[in-house]
Amino acid sequence: ESAAVDEPLPDGQASMASALALARASFAAEGVEAMLADAETTLALLPVGAEWYPVASFLVGVACVFTGDHDRAVHAFERAARYSTSGARTGAAFALAQRALLAADQGDWIVAEACARESLAIVAQDGIHIFGPGLVTHIACARVALHAGDIHEAREHAGRALDLYRDPSPVALPW
Repeated sequence: ESAAVDEPLPDGQASMASALALARASFAAEGVEAMLADAETTLALLPVGAEWYPVASFLVGVACVFTGDHDRAVHAFERAARYSTSGARTGAAFALAQRALLAADQGDWIVAEACARESLAIVAQDGIHIFGPGLVTHIACARVALHAGDIHEAREHAGRALDLYRDPSPVALPW
């Protein structure tokens, strides 16, 4: 955090400040309020088309879920999905899956199913088999399938989610 570099970075970050704020938001080591502030700082520092913009927006959404601001979380997840680029599709998959879970919580099964299926399509197309987006995508799909009465599909997705949860450990991202 004490680096003096303040120029665009090779990974597409606008600056060291935006990269640090994004890292702090991702790890949420100082709690949810700090996570939200850091994610918002990242959004303010990045142009809308930047590769990491959808991830920062997704993190705003996650923090808003934790603070109980579900309307703001929905907006952040939709923004993350809308502005995803080819290099940031994991952020879109993650955001769509979280949006599906929020819709399910509100009993909006049409939106829940549409978002879960779109997230699953991204995960399948891009071969995303990593902890965060893959796990939440399969949880969202399991929940939608269970609501639809498809026990077999629900179990299949729940099993995939459990496999992703076991390895690697989610300890780095406690949220």
